[in-house]
Amino acid sequence: MKEVFDYSITLNKTSEGRLEVINSIIGEYADKGYSLTLRQLYYQLVARKVIPNKDTEYSRLSTLLSKARLSGKVDWDAIEDRIRQPRLPYWVRSPEEAIENELKMYRLDRMEGQSQYVEVWTEKDALSGVLYPVTHKYHIRLMVNRGYSSVTAMYDAFNRMYPYLKEGIPTKIIYLGDHDPSGVDMIRDIEDRLLTMMSGERIMEDFADVLTSYADSVDYVKDRGELSRDGRFVIHVSRSNKYFDDDKAYMRN
Repeated sequence: MKEVFDYSITLNKTSEGRLEVINSIIGEYADKGYSLTLRQLYYQLVARKVIPNKDTEYSRLSTLLSKARLSGKVDWDAIEDRIRQPRLPYWVRSPEEAIENELKMYRLDRMEGQSQYVEVWTEKDALSGVLYPVTHKYHIRLMVNRGYSSVTAMYDAFNRMYPYLKEGIPTKIIYLGDHDPSGVDMIRDIEDRLLTMMSGERIMEDFADVLTSYADSVDYVKDRGELSRDGRFVIHVSRSNKYFDDDKAYMRN
């Protein structure tokens, strides 16, 4: 709702006109059940060519929104801050309330028994509010990287995917990021890190028999030739022991 806290704020005609566009965008998303972050609203204004894509414009928008909300011109519930969230341990007033909460939360793992394991990753947190209703509906994990991912996050992802790999279930990452040099390179970075971990000691031990059998097969020679000609893949398997050689396995797109 709109609520006034500062009656001294005045806005010029340019700002008032900008707020009309802002409230129109907010209304579009509110009708679909979404609230926006400041960053999401900024990208909407840039995409609609209302403002240029500059850091100074982002700062101006932040200032304008603060004044507009304090003066009752923009709904307080329309803009959310997903970063600065207070934390409070879960609590209930009674055992009955706890049971009722569990009944509301109860759901089965929809990924169990599927032919593939799927996760959705996004470069920017600005997309999470739009993506989460979809991933929540289908019980798919949503991962927000906020730029380049950390080695800790990649290790956690590897551990999530590894049980499915051991069962022979393909894993898929649906990635949404900026189509610019950094955004494209982030895909390369994710592939490199995951494939490096999939060339590690755990894989070598758990799949030793499979790798040795494959390395001694006619399929290996055929596959290696085809992949080398493809130009996107380089795979080396050591014939001398049960492990890959020092080149490990890498993929390039």
